[in-house]
Amino acid sequence: MDYDKTEIATSYDAGRGHPPGVLEKWLSVVARYAPEHVTNVLDLGCGTGRYAGALAKHFGAHVFAMDPSEKMLSDAALRFRALLPPHDRDHPAFTHDRANDQRRIR
Repeated sequence: MDYDKTEIATSYDAGRGHPPGVLEKWLSVVARYAPEHVTNVLDLGCGTGRYAGALAKHFGAHVFAMDPSEKMLSDAALRFRALLPPHDRDHPAFTHDRANDQRRIR
């Protein structure tokens, strides 16, 4: 399915909401199984980046966010930029590799 030919990116997050505290619980479970020092994380099928920014912040790691949808990757980039301090928002939050459909959170 080519998600870029649909409007799924606009409603993607609304259909995947969760109550407060769930993200923190999810991160604590992921951390239990992660190596002691995480430097890189692969968020395969990242969608709109709901977890990419949280993973980067929690682990202090680079997150490689990959998704076949350019629309969803663009939404992920906007979401992550919103998490940056104002003085960092002018710098690209993601680098884009079209050949591999991925973005890397710095």
